[in-house]
Amino acid sequence: MKKIVFTNDKGGVGKTTTVANLAVVWSSSPEGKRLACRLLRQSLEDGDEGSIITRVDTCS
Repeated sequence: MKKIVFTNDKGGVGKTTTVANLAVVWSSSPEGKRLACRLLRQSLEDGDEGSIITRVDTCS
């Protein structure tokens, strides 16, 4: 299974990137996908605009 890690423009992992990383873990089930998408959307709508996901790494 591949692991995907999102990093924000500040080089760290903030709220949006944490939720994005959880989304990858949860995406193995249909319900997990829906929950992850909802949380990520909510995180972005909450005004978490201080960080932009700028890097996506895949590793085994």
